[in-house]
Amino acid sequence: MTCLEEKVTIMENLNNVSRYEMSKSGFMIGFRVWTLKAFSNSGLICEVSEKRDNNYLKYVDLINKLIETGYKLTEAQRIEMKDSDFMNRGWLPYASKSDFVTIGKLAGFTEADYINVKDNKPEKIQRLFAERLGLEYSELVESFNKF
Repeated sequence: MTCLEEKVTIMENLNNVSRYEMSKSGFMIGFRVWTLKAFSNSGLICEVSEKRDNNYLKYVDLINKLIETGYKLTEAQRIEMKDSDFMNRGWLPYASKSDFVTIGKLAGFTEADYINVKDNKPEKIQRLFAERLGLEYSELVESFNKF
């Protein structure tokens, strides 16, 4: 198994968070700072509140912190977060290749990994790669088709 495959197959063995919370401080868009929290049945797992260039990067920070602690968001939770005031999935068609490379770097992947997943990996690995980046499989495929 390659290093890339090891990084994505870890997603199969993670526990789902029981719930998450999103809160914001500030009133004007662009000046708000969001705090994301994830919980297990026994309490708080992690919190992300540092300011980032955009909320998707903060979302990937949450995903990475969850992975470090043995947890992940469910598909429904990911979709719900991306359809909220926190982050609008409508930006995805406008995302550039460099946006996906930046997201991948936060998750520990290189641009070559992205291309390798696109060109050489089976759907199962692509699905796990998407989840590792906080994307749904359809969103990853859309990015593949764009680049």
